[in-house]
Amino acid sequence: MNIDFKMCMDAKIRFEGIYTKELLCTLRSRVEDMRNQIHLLSAFALFLLITYLFAAEYVPSKQFVINLVVMLVCAVLPDILEPPTSRWHRAFFHSKRCLKCVLVLAIVGWAIGMQSKNYTLLFAAFGYLVHLLEDATTKAGLPR
Repeated sequence: MNIDFKMCMDAKIRFEGIYTKELLCTLRSRVEDMRNQIHLLSAFALFLLITYLFAAEYVPSKQFVINLVVMLVCAVLPDILEPPTSRWHRAFFHSKRCLKCVLVLAIVGWAIGMQSKNYTLLFAAFGYLVHLLEDATTKAGLPR
């Protein structure tokens, strides 16, 4: 569902006998909130899976919490950088070029993690990748 911000502000919708501008704006914000919740839920599930499979020994530590927060923030970062209300939504930070950059960042994060046992950069890249891969499955897809 892609609703233009101007249309949201100017539209009057007849809903059960009541004209209202706010209905469309409310619907639009709920759709955006639902998208962010899906990105967060997917990132959280991936984080738990990765932690369970590869790093179960550090679960109750401070680094566990840091990596979780970083991954969740990075899962919604593309929409923070390019909000869905902006005409620039799905520009560079939602593009295939950015996806390639984040993949390189993931490889660098893995290499750093192998040396220092600090995988924060890798979890940041995974969070961002979750968002881009989910957006790639939509009708709009990812631009070049």
